[in-house]
Amino acid sequence: MPILPSMIQRRLAEVGRIRLGRRVPTKSGTSTRPEKLATFRFTSGDRNRIEQIAALYGGTVQPWEKQWEVITQTDRVPITVPPNASTEWMELWSGGGAVRRCNGEVEQKASRPCLCRAAGTIVCKPHTRVNLILSDLPGMGTWRIEPKSWDAAAELPDMVEFLASLGRYVEADLTLSYRTKLKEGKTFEWWVPNLDPTNYTAGQLAEASRTGALPTATPVAIGGRRPAAIEAPGRPSADDLMVAARLADTTAELKAIWEEGKAKGVTFAREQRAEFDQLVVAAKRNATQPAAEAVGATTSAPDQETDVEIVDAEPVADDDEDLLWMQIIKAWSGTVPELEAAFAGAMGAPHFEADATLYASFLAMVKAGKVAPLGDAA
Repeated sequence: MPILPSMIQRRLAEVGRIRLGRRVPTKSGTSTRPEKLATFRFTSGDRNRIEQIAALYGGTVQPWEKQWEVITQTDRVPITVPPNASTEWMELWSGGGAVRRCNGEVEQKASRPCLCRAAGTIVCKPHTRVNLILSDLPGMGTWRIEPKSWDAAAELPDMVEFLASLGRYVEADLTLSYRTKLKEGKTFEWWVPNLDPTNYTAGQLAEASRTGALPTATPVAIGGRRPAAIEAPGRPSADDLMVAARLADTTAELKAIWEEGKAKGVTFAREQRAEFDQLVVAAKRNATQPAAEAVGATTSAPDQETDVEIVDAEPVADDDEDLLWMQIIKAWSGTVPELEAAFAGAMGAPHFEADATLYASFLAMVKAGKVAPLGDAA
């Protein structure tokens, strides 16, 4: 008789990691610093798997910390989402390991209330861990990706859970989405991992979530027939769109070409898709390099940064929305649902759609006693 699921959560063995950055020497050469990457980097103790990844997605296999690594030439990788694929925590790490692990309410390592909430200062960072299967790679086993940005924590888990909830191993693409932000005259840029189920329509996914039955992955056929728009005359060929892609200068132009192909039912060959991915990567690099030169400053973490993988996180300033929200929670005497309702009523928008100005205004109102839980009313 097998062990009950309540005792052990079964999973495939982890065979490697998918990373979003690497460490490079500082200008002084006395230490290293994290550097962002526009393409996926894979590491594993299994050299054969890394060599297979290099053959599929480009890059040079090199030794790395008693393991092997390859920085690929792609920002889009076919994957399969297994059950129980993701976890997310707010964590604080030091040279000795994890110091705090919190869900926003309770610090799990010591079973005590969240220390960030008590102090009104966020020192923990979101850690989103997702285990994925590389669809094109021989053999079985999962590859873990662990972004530490607020964007990834907000966007990635819901898609993972949705795909995993369909009751089978779902095919999708792991992609990198480029983000940028201007703060205090400096341009910050980073990449956020996303899951893109490109082989299914939104209607197919919605139906699968209702029935639990997902059709075989194809870019066409709802109810067994192709949509009329796909059959319309004048549809561009994949070759036509690839010619336009080679002439494009920006990621926006490339995205428009890709979306046009999807809308008109164009199917790209694997070689064309790989070339398209490389064109996107090149456009990203061309877009970010001039921005960094114009600012005249690097956006990488300082030399003393110890967390190797915090390279995809967006900057956090004193007026950051997340920090202000934590200060609001500290000042609020009621429950979080009461707070969310009060914020929406006072500011005319839910808190997750608000900006720093609205957060600051609401915080001032709470501190001044102009808004409070109903239970506090005299």
